[in-house]
Amino acid sequence: MTGVAVRGIVSRAVVAALIAALASIAGVAPAAADQGAIHLGAGDCYAAGSSTAALTNSCQSNTGLIKLVASFTPPVQLSRFCGIEGVVNVFSSGPTLSPWWHMESSPSPGCRAGRISVSFDFTSGPGTCEDYWAGRAMGGMDYGVNKDGLGPNSARILMICAVDETTTGPINPPTEYYGFSIVIQRSQSSGVGSCEGCLDKACFALSYITLGQVAPLPEYTITQGVQQVVPYNGGGGPNCAIATTQKSSWGAIKSIFRY
Repeated sequence: MTGVAVRGIVSRAVVAALIAALASIAGVAPAAADQGAIHLGAGDCYAAGSSTAALTNSCQSNTGLIKLVASFTPPVQLSRFCGIEGVVNVFSSGPTLSPWWHMESSPSPGCRAGRISVSFDFTSGPGTCEDYWAGRAMGGMDYGVNKDGLGPNSARILMICAVDETTTGPINPPTEYYGFSIVIQRSQSSGVGSCEGCLDKACFALSYITLGQVAPLPEYTITQGVQQVVPYNGGGGPNCAIATTQKSSWGAIKSIFRY
């Protein structure tokens, strides 16, 4: 989770309420897809090129990070863009997720609990795509195994972030904007205390991003793009096709940020 100053103050109560809301989401019927595009890249946004198309991890080091970057192009101009919600699904090649992929903290801690986080801060780069957030976004994530009923070899990363509604502005096509980054620590990959399964073939699939505006302006859900899947150690197959996931109510969750 990443929290940043809003009106000069970090509100711990708002962050706590956000995480509670994310953890309790049961999901509703999927929203209709709008035009525009979403992308997922390794280390940078899609515009950075072919180097973002896949991840390789030798699992010989317990230091360093794995970084995935989600980006989007809005379908139309959004005059008062205030935040996003998105889902990335993880699929491994085995029948169940290996301990290395169990990064959930609840209902019981996984082997690598807390080794995954989400960030909306692109102020230090890489700078290929447009950074609307400019360090202003506050949000959080929920990581859960088989959260959408996609199988015991799957996990869902659900995230949401927003800026103070008094600081909103426009976003426009065809600009590609940074959405969020997923950061996975390499710790417990080898040696004493390691968690089995780091070398498993897997993939990350960006299912959707919903773009929110200040009410009563409309929201837009985007489910399509050129690069939505990032293979990990050569993972692939039918499970890596874009998953149909259930989205939560952006309108209900974004009310948390009105304080």
